[in-house]
Order: sequence, then structure tokens, then C-alpha cells
Amino acid sequence: VDELIYTPALTNPMIAEAAHKQGIGRRHRIIADSAEPKSIAELVSMGLNVVASVKGKDSVINGIDILKRYAIHVTRRSMGLQEELKQYKWKVLRTGETTNEPVDSFNHAIDALRYVALTYLKSERRSTAKAQLT
Repeated sequence: VDELIYTPALTNPMIAEAAHKQGIGRRHRIIADSAEPKSIAELVSMGLNVVASVKGKDSVINGIDILKRYAIHVTRRSMGLQEELKQYKWKVLRTGETTNEPVDSFNHAIDALRYVALTYLKSERRSTAKAQLT
């Protein structure tokens, strides 16, 4: 996984500009949160190939389960994702028992990774993840 843009609070025009500066254009597919159809449409109008993520019922847990099947290699420059992976936590009950529900904070890059997993990596086999994004 190679993080190209990790900046909080960007507007859609700022996202498009940052993407274009990284050489990202129509030939690169971007998987976005399906809960943001207006943002997807706006980014498409700005020359990006943005498609909605495939979610469905229990998509957070299902996406995490898919990711657990693979060895995930993160580049050194992907500092935002590295920090998120270090701080990722599961909710804990008052009894001290850990639940199967993740804490929904500090997980933007992980969410993006889940969107790719839900869209491209649905197979049941365990191996190194290889997704060709076109």
C-alpha cells in the first residue's frame, strides 16, 4: 500500500488538485465512500475516475475480515496509514472484554483500504494481496 495523499479537511477541488499533482487522472481508478455521491460526481467532473465503494451489510467488519486474509505491505512514506494501523483499536466493554467492533476514529486511510478490499479482494484464499487498479 502506497499512500499518495493524506491531508485532513480537503475540499473536493483541493483533492482533485492534489491528485493531479501526483499524476493521478482518468486512467487511475479511485474507490471512494459510497455515502458521498455528490463528492464522487464532483471529483469525476474534475477529471478523476472515482467510483463508489461496494459496501453492504456489516461492511466494516467484512472489510477488516478480508484484509486479515492478506499480508499487507505498507511503504515507508505512508506515514498516515502507518500511524492509523498502530492506533487501531477495538471497543472494550466495561467488563474489560474486547468486542468485535472497531472504534470509529482515526481510521480514514484504513477505511480507504477497506473500500479496495471490499471492491477487489473478495476471494477466500490467503496470500499476498495483489490488486490492479485501472
